[in-house]
Amino acid sequence: MKRTHEFTLWVVVMVLGLHFLEEFALDIRTWLQGVLQVPVTWEQCHLVNAAVTLTAIGGAVIGWRKPELSLIMPAIVIVNAIFFHLGFSIIWRSYSPGTLSALLLFLPACLWCYIGAHRDGVLTRRAIYLSVAGSVFVHLWLLSFHLIGPP
Repeated sequence: MKRTHEFTLWVVVMVLGLHFLEEFALDIRTWLQGVLQVPVTWEQCHLVNAAVTLTAIGGAVIGWRKPELSLIMPAIVIVNAIFFHLGFSIIWRSYSPGTLSALLLFLPACLWCYIGAHRDGVLTRRAIYLSVAGSVFVHLWLLSFHLIGPP
């Protein structure tokens, strides 16, 4: 079987970089502090972005050998684009830095991953369920850190 769409996982890695640049340029830290009342530092923002980038690279390296793992990051990014960036922009009536790249780059790139996995014959129900479940787990895990707070 020729795996012609596995490269789409690397496209997500590249799009993440562009997204992080938009968030930085438009000062997401100040937005998080002011609008969402989240006391976050630039160091914390950079640490999260580094962890996301490394996780995305890991998924791209795994590729279609384990699509239920490699598609977790595209699922995370879709949830981030829709619920965090677009959702909070609508709810708080304040542009969330990163929304433009989330909608114009994240959604197409991540959907392309799922479409590519389907066309390459590796997108099973199991891969869909586990990648979505993995995304939900990661978001709940990160939310728990925010709710618990620093020691």
